[in-house]
Amino acid sequence: MNDTAALVARRGSVKASITRIEKFVDEFGNDVTVNSLKGRLQHLEELYTKYDEIQLNLEVLNQEEFGGEREVIENKYLNLQSSINDLIELKTVSPVVGTGERGWLQVLLIVLPT
Repeated sequence: MNDTAALVARRGSVKASITRIEKFVDEFGNDVTVNSLKGRLQHLEELYTKYDEIQLNLEVLNQEEFGGEREVIENKYLNLQSSINDLIELKTVSPVVGTGERGWLQVLLIVLPT
């Protein structure tokens, strides 16, 4: 297997891992723990670093053939990262309900330590 084929294979493996995280979040995001989400977020960041390195090597070899894919994966990564962070934030905010001095219902959001 030549260098280009090996890089394409490694990039495909990384992309598949990112897609698995995306599928997991889409299917189970509301039903998982904060620690599980944080673990996947860390893994996602590691995967994107690997992808970026591999993609850069491919672009150096042949910009025309490999240059167009970066934006798609970058957008996928950023959207997924944002979704996971949103879920973590939702799971660490706890509403507290009480009445104010005029008897009105008040809802306070308390951010719990993570």
